[in-house]
Amino acid sequence: VIAEYMSMLKKIFNTPTANGYGQRVKTVLKYGMSKGIVKTNPFMNIHLRKDITHVEFLTEEELARIRDTELFNESLNRMRDLFIFQSSCGLSYCDMAALEPGDYQYNDKGQIYIHKRRAKTGVYFTSVVLPDGIEILKRYDFQLPQISNQKYNAALKFIKDICKIEKPLHTHMARHTVATLLLNSGVDMVIVSKILGHANSRITERVYAKMLPETIFQKVEDVQEQILWY
Repeated sequence: VIAEYMSMLKKIFNTPTANGYGQRVKTVLKYGMSKGIVKTNPFMNIHLRKDITHVEFLTEEELARIRDTELFNESLNRMRDLFIFQSSCGLSYCDMAALEPGDYQYNDKGQIYIHKRRAKTGVYFTSVVLPDGIEILKRYDFQLPQISNQKYNAALKFIKDICKIEKPLHTHMARHTVATLLLNSGVDMVIVSKILGHANSRITERVYAKMLPETIFQKVEDVQEQILWY
């Protein structure tokens, strides 16, 4: 029965998502076994492996193309602004949608940052808003447009075509992008983890640590004179 259930899930969802649902059922069944309600473990010969998720992100050139392309449509301009804001701070859609003017704080150097709990997990994040995001906040007087996630993603498909972006464009790609670009710019993994609001840096490393070839070349160039070749 469990094998059939998992087979059905994998027809609907990708493998990591299907295994996640299976893991929840497994947890409930294990609790039932501990109480004597369930006599045997139906997951005995079923292994729920956590496959590595392939994460798409935009390059700096692609992000600049989205930022600078004339869209000639006020609604699309607002959606583009939201995406660029997300790409400048790493917030998820639901955390961005929940922002209020009082959430923006200033440090002693005048940098704007956001420190609050993630809506999804309750984990605190501290995100510094980069210059492109600050420009957008000022444009909307620190009250970003409110739009449903469905309409937002639909608009991003139009923006993708207009800007000739070959990758699938969706709200979460902004988060993927800022995380990857920060890591490849040398920002410490632990810091990026705090910006994203991950429970620990292992999550960040597993999902977002995508080293661009240019970064690999530069890192090797930086240390090659210190290496003794035999």
